[in-house]
Amino acid sequence: MGLRRGCSTAAGTSSGPTLEAFEAEWAAYCEARHAVGLANGLDALTLGLRALEVGPGDEVIVPSNTYIATWLATSTVGASPVPFNIRRVCYIYNFPVGSERGGHAHKVLQQVVFALSGSFRLKVDGGTEKTEFWLRNPRQGVLIDRLIWREVDSFG
Repeated sequence: MGLRRGCSTAAGTSSGPTLEAFEAEWAAYCEARHAVGLANGLDALTLGLRALEVGPGDEVIVPSNTYIATWLATSTVGASPVPFNIRRVCYIYNFPVGSERGGHAHKVLQQVVFALSGSFRLKVDGGTEKTEFWLRNPRQGVLIDRLIWREVDSFG
């Protein structure tokens, strides 16, 4: 059974030998030990969130304009969806030890800051409260609202 033929012509693929054959073939194609076939995108998103141990008390940043499954998967695991309108993505990388970034606030822009690789310290100042975050895990980010002063240092 070729992947294309198996996906397009198989009936009743949500369980049984057809699904098992597809999972084995897909795993081999992806050079992975295992693959899991799911019924739909909602199931896939929910499984992904559970694998990341996202649950009650967690907040998940979701695009403001997205398919409902994104919000439903977040709610299904007990987390709270946080709508965020993504307008641009900016990457900073290869900063020498001891360098600093930021030192400003934005009048309109909201940001979500992640450390995709390595780590750094994010200092935010809302005028009445100062907070520091050490970002080391690409699964965790900080939402910075408008008019919040931010500084980034201690790159590692």
